[in-house]
Amino acid sequence: MNLKKYMGLAACALAMSASAQTTINFEDGTGYTSLGVYDSWADSPFMTGKLTGNFGIIDNPLLDTDDSNSTAKVLAFQRSRYGGNQYGVRIDLESPISLSSTKQYIHVLLYKEKEGRVMLTGLGTNINNEGQAETEQFNELTSNTLATGVWVDAVFGVTGADGAQVTSLVLVPDCESTHDLAEDFVVYVDEILVSSSASMRAGAGNYPVNVEEGATLSRTDRYTNTVSLESPTAGEQSVTIDQQTSTLVYIDATSESVKAKPGETVTPTIGYNAWAMHGYVYVDYDNDGKFSFDLTDAGVPADGSDLKAFTYYNGVNSEGTTVSAPGSAGVNPPSFTIPADLTPGFYRMRYKVDWNDVDAGGSTASGNTITENGGVIADVRLNVHGDSVTIYRASGEDGVGGLNGDILKADGSEFTTEKVPFGETYTITYDPAPGFKLSHVILRHGYNLEGAATVFGTPQYTDERILASAFSKDTKSYTIPAEYMDGDVRLIPYFSVDDGDYYPINYDADATLNRSDYGNDRYTSSIKLTSNDGTQAIALDQQTTQLLYNDVTSESFTAKAGESVTPAVVFSSSWMHTYVYLDKGQDGEFSYTITDAGIPADESDLVSFSCYNSMNSLGESASPGTAIQPVAFTIPASLTPGFYRMRYKVDWNSIDPGGNYNASGTNLITNNGGVIADTRLNVHEDSVTLSVVSSEDGTICNADGEAIESVTIPFNTTYTIKVVPAEGYVLSGLVLRHGYNLDGEIMYFGTQQYTDVTLDSTDFEDGTYTIPAAYVDGNVRLTPTYVVDPMLGITDAKANTSANAPLYDLSGRKMNGSVKSLPAGVYVKEGQKIMVK
Repeated sequence: MNLKKYMGLAACALAMSASAQTTINFEDGTGYTSLGVYDSWADSPFMTGKLTGNFGIIDNPLLDTDDSNSTAKVLAFQRSRYGGNQYGVRIDLESPISLSSTKQYIHVLLYKEKEGRVMLTGLGTNINNEGQAETEQFNELTSNTLATGVWVDAVFGVTGADGAQVTSLVLVPDCESTHDLAEDFVVYVDEILVSSSASMRAGAGNYPVNVEEGATLSRTDRYTNTVSLESPTAGEQSVTIDQQTSTLVYIDATSESVKAKPGETVTPTIGYNAWAMHGYVYVDYDNDGKFSFDLTDAGVPADGSDLKAFTYYNGVNSEGTTVSAPGSAGVNPPSFTIPADLTPGFYRMRYKVDWNDVDAGGSTASGNTITENGGVIADVRLNVHGDSVTIYRASGEDGVGGLNGDILKADGSEFTTEKVPFGETYTITYDPAPGFKLSHVILRHGYNLEGAATVFGTPQYTDERILASAFSKDTKSYTIPAEYMDGDVRLIPYFSVDDGDYYPINYDADATLNRSDYGNDRYTSSIKLTSNDGTQAIALDQQTTQLLYNDVTSESFTAKAGESVTPAVVFSSSWMHTYVYLDKGQDGEFSYTITDAGIPADESDLVSFSCYNSMNSLGESASPGTAIQPVAFTIPASLTPGFYRMRYKVDWNSIDPGGNYNASGTNLITNNGGVIADTRLNVHEDSVTLSVVSSEDGTICNADGEAIESVTIPFNTTYTIKVVPAEGYVLSGLVLRHGYNLDGEIMYFGTQQYTDVTLDSTDFEDGTYTIPAAYVDGNVRLTPTYVVDPMLGITDAKANTSANAPLYDLSGRKMNGSVKSLPAGVYVKEGQKIMVK
């Protein structure tokens, strides 16, 4: 079997990152420009020039001894005992790899016979740091466990600062001290690719299958839709396979998992649309990268066999029951029991539909291959768990995370290692050090959290990036979803400096346009947004003010999370480009990372542009001379309701949100007549909550006279209230707060979250007030104030013109207020005199 072909096509199978589809192949020389050596040790003889290193492209020396890599040419590298612990072979890339805070995975096919850690170093610069010398952008150990003596897929999870560009990769095959290295040794390197998947390439020494990569069914009448597992505690759990659509024989669904506890008896089922096939289930309890399928003389799984259940093989099922009619055995295997002493963790689990074949890789029998018979091989994870999991706070691996603030319990007490129930939500808060703000929290969940991310390609844990915007702004709390509590949980908070300089621009705030020689011919009249709420416009009087920066954050656009919206500008010319930014993380700055394909990265706050390097943000060709209008973009469905800072920028071929600025003075945004305009985007839901701060001195009712405390009302619609004071009281005033996070700070990183409107009794007609639709732009809270009715005891009156006279009741007791505070025509008493106002 030629598994090299299987692996060579892996780039098609792995979910490739949109930002980097780098492939390096030493057989045809694609993806790289030159080779060399590199050592992080500055005084290394390989860096000073005393030694040159030994490397080169050679004929594959393992063709006759290892059939898992049939490439004719490979890269050979001699690991020298004279190099430092980070000495490796350098590969200069044809195209750079862009880094960001979103993890991507670099896969390197590797053969070595000596055990030892393997590291990948990325060399390059940051495009945001002009003139930066080549530096190490990352140093990452493999995220997976590597076997020796076979070709393996070494996987490195890499991240970096926005703007970082890696132009060379250095593979360090033995990241260990050389003091006890008696002699040099050779390693072999082959196909390198960049992917968004952490899973090892199948056929590279882990869980092999007996079909070529991308093999498809040769018939359309048989396919598998789902695989399921029923356990006493988790019930029926199903994983979608959808083989009918993909037609793939092998399906890697290890991003999904099913749950069970040690000692439980579980029942697997396979959602297969035909009946004349057999079902097999395997679980690799010893996590050794392969599925054994040993049987006893009775034809049932032997002790220690990874084959756990099957419907038919040579006349019996896995329980030893005779099956006289193979065609009626079906695909749903008998139940089996999870070992009671099995350590909690993720284990590779394989479902197979095949014909009379226990080989986990699939039948290759002539006339009865798994492909011809319409079978399937589907790998998932079995989550073997206990009643509780451990949640803890750790310091950052990079020396940055975990500093300048802390994670706390929901009640604000100090966070320590805790045992909490498996699969239940858990709430945390945070406390930044003075002068710092929360950027994000890396939440790692799964098992062996300080170990390898994958074990022979099976994911052991997942890293989630929880943005500051996911935390409540009033309580600073975040509730970890139950699906993240699927194992142990590790939290690393990241804090950044809170210098109060939010959403900076590259010019003075009062900078003006510099086009008087052209008659001030370029200016922006308004910015627009079309959403399901309609087309909304915010006016800019830039023609008059000539100001570069326009703060219109007192106004806002409205849209819903998950919908596609279209921004636009009204500009006096066409010879400029428009860029739109949305601070999705609400962290006080606009990130603007783009992928190698030239479009905004998923985590970028740059969401739309009309032209940058002759391309718009959809990846379409754009004419620089006419591309003024930005294109539609989708508001992330994950955004919670709130006000988000939004920036429109008219500029020339620059994605910098601060405006085009450079030392040479060419294409400055001011010289080109551009604009920077900040407003807010109100991400809303269909309805909002109106609440009332209760008082014993009165009641607030709806238009029908029914008392209300908290009601749900439609977004952006009027709502009528009626105030009913208690006996002896009158309404003095009412504070109407509207927006979001009504108990939190009014300004969040410079962006207003709510507004207070103060009403007095004159705003009410017979106690009734209709809240304008403009005030229902988020949640609404009413706080009424009542005072004692100043007319208590007044029964008679005579004329008096002293408006500032104090108030008394008929018994002579002085009351609150004065004559001028009463409605016209009300009679009051001043001392022993009766007067009329």
